[in-house]
Amino acid sequence: HIMSKTVLVAGKNSGDADRFSEGFVSLSRQIVETEAVVFPDEKPVRRTIAERKAELAAFEEEKTVQAQSGICTFEWNKASALSARNLVLQAENFFGSLDEAVLYFDEEFYASQAEKMDASEISRTCDELILGFQYLAVEVLSRFEKKYTDRPFSLTFILKEGPNVLDVLRSPAI
Repeated sequence: HIMSKTVLVAGKNSGDADRFSEGFVSLSRQIVETEAVVFPDEKPVRRTIAERKAELAAFEEEKTVQAQSGICTFEWNKASALSARNLVLQAENFFGSLDEAVLYFDEEFYASQAEKMDASEISRTCDELILGFQYLAVEVLSRFEKKYTDRPFSLTFILKEGPNVLDVLRSPAI
């Protein structure tokens, strides 16, 4: 029986994310993947204690089902250093340890999300494309160095490049 390793996969938001994570599961890995935080426009609704307990129970049941599949998903607010820390701790607490981290940057996916270029878009883009990955890399390295000094760990950066100007010139259909 090979002890399963836990891998935090962050930033894999494009359409082939499920196949990517399933590939790790087939290699005896437990996966914690990220889901981008979406902020609703409406104000939060006050809930009773019973409603909050019911939501927590539903959340825990969902995580139990996910754990059986070997893939669990937690929210990640890329603009928040605290969210990066919470993500690392949730990954570790959920599966008991953290052995590897993969930070995945899909250039073409992010380019397809860009709309207009104004001050708010520039700020959001910096948070999405730079800040979040920096916060998470620092948290992962800090956690590995503090807690897992007795064994090797792995932090991998993956860049999935989109077509460049030369590609487009050679093949305008791109």
